[in-house]
Amino acid sequence: MCGGQKAYPVYVSFGNLDKDWRRKPSKHGMYLLGYLPVDAFEDVADDDERRRLKAELVHRAMEKMLLPLREASEQGVEMWCPDGRLRRIFPRVAAYTADWPEQSLQCCTSEGGCPICKTSNSVRGQIEDEIELREREETLEALRTYVKTQNEAHLNLLHLKPVWPWWGDLPDVNLSACFAPDLLHQAYQGLFKTHLRHWMNEIIGTDVLDDRYAAMPRAEGLRHFGNGASSIPNNRWTGRESKELLAQFFPTVVGDLTPEMTQMVRALVDFMYRGHAATLTESDLVEMDNDLGIFHELKGTLIGKVYEDKGRFNKIAKLHMLRHWTHSIRELGTPDGFNTEIPEHLHIEYAKVPWRASNKVKPLPQMVKYIQRQEAIRVHRAILDRYLAGNQNDNSDERDEGDELEESDLVDVISDDPEYGGGIGDMLESDVEA
Repeated sequence: MCGGQKAYPVYVSFGNLDKDWRRKPSKHGMYLLGYLPVDAFEDVADDDERRRLKAELVHRAMEKMLLPLREASEQGVEMWCPDGRLRRIFPRVAAYTADWPEQSLQCCTSEGGCPICKTSNSVRGQIEDEIELREREETLEALRTYVKTQNEAHLNLLHLKPVWPWWGDLPDVNLSACFAPDLLHQAYQGLFKTHLRHWMNEIIGTDVLDDRYAAMPRAEGLRHFGNGASSIPNNRWTGRESKELLAQFFPTVVGDLTPEMTQMVRALVDFMYRGHAATLTESDLVEMDNDLGIFHELKGTLIGKVYEDKGRFNKIAKLHMLRHWTHSIRELGTPDGFNTEIPEHLHIEYAKVPWRASNKVKPLPQMVKYIQRQEAIRVHRAILDRYLAGNQNDNSDERDEGDELEESDLVDVISDDPEYGGGIGDMLESDVEA
């Protein structure tokens, strides 16, 4: 939004929904759960305390927002299943998509650590055969110890912040195990745009690479960058630009690199392309691990040309996160089903458009009301479409006159059905009265 206004929406989806539906914003496979409050805490002088209060605000808001989930997880909730049976289910948080800062915030970890494993930042740029993943009970026990003793020794050991997480009281939820690979922020906008491009610009030269992009022949399915890549403004550079540049990146750099550096760049590009696939087999995951291993084996070729020593790789958090990709894919599924590009598109429908529809004065309540109206209209329209489609398929000559249901009667039935909150008419009337 603009005008200094901020909104941090939280979206939710269902695990048994096909990812092809979830990936399309028009299918509404992801729903707006709510907006997180924002406060700069400018009256707090201490920087550490201000950061702690900001994190505390987010976690307490998430805790309140997910209170119905906590009750359903503990007591269960009756729900009609597609096979027509009524069952009591116990929902759980299964996956969570976020960029690096939000992952650290939601797991209460410092950005010097890792939200998934306990690797120290002093060796974060290296690849290890075995890594120690974070465990729910260990994390919560360290936070309980801090609350009792106010001693941060256990927190520092695990790179934790002194904030009780919103998922701490949810049964069986280990959020560190729920993070899925992030194609947008970790691969396209992160590793490729921020690092791989920067390395090649330093070695080959920005102007040379721009000329080579401009000289690339036009081809079906490839975007032509007539002015090169550096002409794209940073505020207009999206994941789409990164993907289109990555498709032409390797042939633009391969002629000026040593064989070892060429192999390193290819391994990293292959890793990102394998991770983008809609289906991945066990052999594909093994190849991804091999690609990552080749990169780490040959990354020393950048020393002296881009970095002074290998310690600089320890500061690249996105590079470390690639180490967790294959494990997360085995646990959760392919990354294309969890791409953070999806909520980026949803921001238009659930943040920007509702904000424009408000009068810009205390906009959040108005935005929520606008979204509720839109959802009610969609539900109403879906039921009408289903009824009318079924009505057209029936043979009206073979039906009794008493079995006919007029469209106006259907509207009355829906309006009185408590499942739909009293119907659209009641909702709009209550909005007007408010």
